[in-house]
Amino acid sequence: MLVFRELRRPVNAERLLHDLLTHLDQIRSAGKNVKVRGLLESALLQAGQLECGLHDLPFDVVSANPFFAESVTLSSRLTDLLAPALLVPEHSGPLSAQAQQLCQKIRCPETFDLSPPEGFCFYALHPLDYAERALQLRFLLDARPVAVVGIRTIGTTLSAVVAAVLQNVNTGNRKVERITVRPTGHPYDRVTALKEEELAFVRAKCQRNSIFLIVDEGPGLSGSSFLSVATALEEAGADRASIKFLCGREVVPESLVALHAATRWNRYQSFSVVATKNLPATASTSDLLPDADWRMRIFSHSAYDSSPYRDPESWPAEWTGMPPRKFFSTGLQSGAKTAAAKTIFKYEGLGQFGANVRSRAYAVANAGFGPMPIVRDNENGFTAYPMLTGTLLSPADISENLLECMAHYLAFRAAEFRAEFADQATLEQMTRFNFAQIAGHELHAPFPLELNHPVIADARMMPHEWIRLGDGRILKLDAAAHGDNHFFPGPTDIAWDLAGVIVEWHFDASATDDFLNRYEKISGDDVRSRLPNYLIAYTAFQAGYAAMAASAIAVNEAAERRRLLRDYERYRRLLLELAASRSQACAV
Repeated sequence: MLVFRELRRPVNAERLLHDLLTHLDQIRSAGKNVKVRGLLESALLQAGQLECGLHDLPFDVVSANPFFAESVTLSSRLTDLLAPALLVPEHSGPLSAQAQQLCQKIRCPETFDLSPPEGFCFYALHPLDYAERALQLRFLLDARPVAVVGIRTIGTTLSAVVAAVLQNVNTGNRKVERITVRPTGHPYDRVTALKEEELAFVRAKCQRNSIFLIVDEGPGLSGSSFLSVATALEEAGADRASIKFLCGREVVPESLVALHAATRWNRYQSFSVVATKNLPATASTSDLLPDADWRMRIFSHSAYDSSPYRDPESWPAEWTGMPPRKFFSTGLQSGAKTAAAKTIFKYEGLGQFGANVRSRAYAVANAGFGPMPIVRDNENGFTAYPMLTGTLLSPADISENLLECMAHYLAFRAAEFRAEFADQATLEQMTRFNFAQIAGHELHAPFPLELNHPVIADARMMPHEWIRLGDGRILKLDAAAHGDNHFFPGPTDIAWDLAGVIVEWHFDASATDDFLNRYEKISGDDVRSRLPNYLIAYTAFQAGYAAMAASAIAVNEAAERRRLLRDYERYRRLLLELAASRSQACAV
């Protein structure tokens, strides 16, 4: 099934460089202010993005412009300069000044294609997690020179941090240098072809008997990116025993799906980063409650009337281990009496990635549609929200008031959260592929997903994501992050969310007509002609997600698998009904 979307998109490089310069200026002004670490995080992530974008420029673009060629080198030096500044924020002033001078020399095209660093955006990964692990590895790597090889995209930032730590805690005459590389090809069968300058780097390090430390956030399902880089290093002359992996998680080689992955992975020594200690900055770790299963916290919370969900068999299904991390805080000091959670901390992204999500959360709250985030200066990528008192909704709660509220909310999103880019072609491809996998035959052609204008969808219109407060107000929970994460749909037409309401609330024809009339009256957008295909696309994704999650979770999670297969069967039946209706309409 296709559930993960391609995140690579055109990015305004000049704007990225301008924003980086702004952060560097703020760092110089902040001095030893407590906000300086957050500014340094943002600047380092932006430098890593700039380095990645420039290094990924096509050869003909770089060779045709000598300024771009020089800027590729300067961008790596810039990231190398900011990495040690994050390690010692109080000494960042002079380094930020040097970084500004480098920035002013960098020239880049107006736009380049770029993927966001997923670990920083979605997986609660922090650069300092790698710094801490590198510090622990300094003695295991003995005194030999170290060549740190980062895997782009996120490997630009991570390799710079790891190299900075190993250089700062130098043992003997160790020399630490780094490069980054770009594997390409199918996600389950990546190939790394070293460029001429990368090949020269590797051969020079082989002559010095260097250790090669490959750094990335993965591995993912396949492990093929790590393995392809290791293969490329060996082919360039590196001794197999000198190649080591620094991963974002502990790996069970037998679970990797690349060709002969377990055998290949076991050829190399690997180290993993432990779960982040960079938790919400303003919550004491003794005050944080485990986030193993948010449903247990939410549906048993004394402040919520969540009777439709009290039985675990009725819980919404979850791809366990996949959602962003959540923590719950009681607001009590260490040693105080146990109490129910008062605050939920949700990981929404470091630096500008998290800032974009939080800006949407504030906009939703200011418009009266959602809870107001609790203001914090620096939460290590986490956003704090209050645990509200009220009733979590279910399809049994459909009313005129609810239909009106949801119509107003989606009209608001359509107007306020416009996006610059939407990849409709890939969304159509996902729909066709998943449908064929489920139905056993192709979807009737043609299948356009018409785009009125791209928006950041909510993408979580399920009933349990809505709460009725004691004063009667209805609020949308979890409204900021899901519409632009690593799953489909990504930025798309607002029809995706309208389809989500209709599917998740089990609307019949009458409720659907009423809902669409209300939305059109508020927004002026007649969605009826484009909605049928979005209903199919939405259902094809949800069915694919449930099927893939059911096959991916641990074998001991039988209850979760039942919930996922329950959802898959409902979406499958509905998908086939929708497709049959569409075929009949096309035939007429």
